[in-house]
Amino acid sequence: MLDELREKFGSLETCFDALGTELKVGLIVGNRGGNAGFLKKLPFAQSGIGHFTVPDDLPSFDQEKAERPRQIDAYRAPLLLVKEFMLRGRPRPIVAVAERDTVFTDNYFGVSFSSVRPDAAYLVAGILGSALASWYFLMTGSAFGVWMARLKHADIVALPTPDIEKTLESEAGSRVVQIVRALHREVPDDPDWDSLDSAVFDLYGLDEEDRIVVRDGLFRASWQWRQGRLDSIRPANINDLKAYARAFLLTMDAWLSASNRRRMRAEIYQLTPDTPLRVIRFVLEDVSGPSQEVKIVSPDGPLSAVL
Repeated sequence: MLDELREKFGSLETCFDALGTELKVGLIVGNRGGNAGFLKKLPFAQSGIGHFTVPDDLPSFDQEKAERPRQIDAYRAPLLLVKEFMLRGRPRPIVAVAERDTVFTDNYFGVSFSSVRPDAAYLVAGILGSALASWYFLMTGSAFGVWMARLKHADIVALPTPDIEKTLESEAGSRVVQIVRALHREVPDDPDWDSLDSAVFDLYGLDEEDRIVVRDGLFRASWQWRQGRLDSIRPANINDLKAYARAFLLTMDAWLSASNRRRMRAEIYQLTPDTPLRVIRFVLEDVSGPSQEVKIVSPDGPLSAVL
């Protein structure tokens, strides 16, 4: 799947080059050897950036000197900010769009879209904040391999990314922009994340099997933290079993649809939470049609009777 994405799409860095911009590391105060007075009074992002949100009450930059102040163009809005370290227990990168010129420290990477369509910043923010990006960084990020939830410049710019200008004209691209703009002032909930992920999956043309792999990658990325590892061994609930049953039926349907003579359905036995096993019964039927039906069955007896 990684190879397919790399063959189909260029890197994010290539997309930035085509737009005449680039991802940069933020300001370093350090030894204060350079003039930074020209940045004074601009909003200063040292921390506090959330998923798609930049606080309105950021403090003003008040330093006359900095080791690496960067050029003013690096801070022009609209400005996409990517946090170097992920928040504890949250496997999605922290990305947000600053709508004002904003100075940011080396805790962030930033790319200015001041000479590009503003929607481009929101499109890239949506891609980087999606489950697909989390899966990709889990698979390829150098720091993730040593249990450090840290993004490096090379990791971010290597992300396979559709052509930004063309994508902005597509329905899926417009939907990503719309979702991210709506989340600019509120904290995303589970339905918001599902909507964003689905839009990004459509943008990349992922099929159902690929989407299962990516969502599983998002879950595995959470294992970077103790709570995520604990979640990975908790007992499966009904929603987990439904997802498993649908994935199984999807795979079997690829075989059964060749002759279109049989289909399969799933029955999930609703046992008590303390039961040591979970049971799904798959039934092969001599009927044509898609294998999609998943039923919840209340058994008459305990687990031993079901088995």
